[in-house]
Amino acid sequence: MTLPLVFSIEAYGVRIQFEAETERLAELAYRIAAKSLVGRLSRYEGATKDPDHIFRIYETNRGLVFEDSMGPSGPTFVEEDFARSLNSMIRVRVGMNSREWIFVHAGVVGWKGQALLVPADSHQGKTTLVSELVSCGAEYYSDEYAIIDSSGSVHPFERDLSVRQGSISNVVEVPVSTIGGKAGTEPLPAGMVVLTRFEAGSDWQPERISLGEGILETLPMVLSLRFNTEFALKVLNTAFRRAIIVRSSRGEAAKSARKILSYFDNCMDLASKD
Repeated sequence: MTLPLVFSIEAYGVRIQFEAETERLAELAYRIAAKSLVGRLSRYEGATKDPDHIFRIYETNRGLVFEDSMGPSGPTFVEEDFARSLNSMIRVRVGMNSREWIFVHAGVVGWKGQALLVPADSHQGKTTLVSELVSCGAEYYSDEYAIIDSSGSVHPFERDLSVRQGSISNVVEVPVSTIGGKAGTEPLPAGMVVLTRFEAGSDWQPERISLGEGILETLPMVLSLRFNTEFALKVLNTAFRRAIIVRSSRGEAAKSARKILSYFDNCMDLASKD
């Protein structure tokens, strides 16, 4: 197969090369990449030296396909479905290959100058809880990944909220402004790590846990864990060292959001009196 159009991007220290069958597909791939990484990327024409990852974009008689080292995607004639799959996979490949940042599956908000992180796997209610925290006045940072640099600061990754409607596969992208919120713009120190998952009828009753326990529970959420374990441990230790780390199941998101912010405020008040 001849894929004559080549361009490269760099984001979070990761070099990704795209090889496309046509100019239309090359531009489609770039638009998807720019959206996937909320514009935090640089583009270069042509091949890159020693790319961390390569995507090939082409069209068959069964529809659009992207292919990488894991094989081809399922072909589709629906451009929106193609874009959604490639969008997600670009973030995964950047997060897995980055040696300068860690990508942690987590919702993140900013509150009174500090980041509140909610590490959790997919389909655990991160977006719902983040939306409620934002509705309470917190700044929106991310509903998918906490992106943490080597000094432990948490950076905004303010893509549109991915709201599921009715089923796991039915996802609607909602700008945070539509729920009256605003996105944070500055990196923040981690103020609190909230290890929680939804359980019907449960009430959020936080138990403070140690730094070591918090890191161990968060580690499986780090995309690059298998490839750069030592770096992931170092960054989490730096980021969480001064944070409040709590664990509890939770019930309804709106009620839990208010309790989380109130608990954090109370902790900060007590610390200021010591």
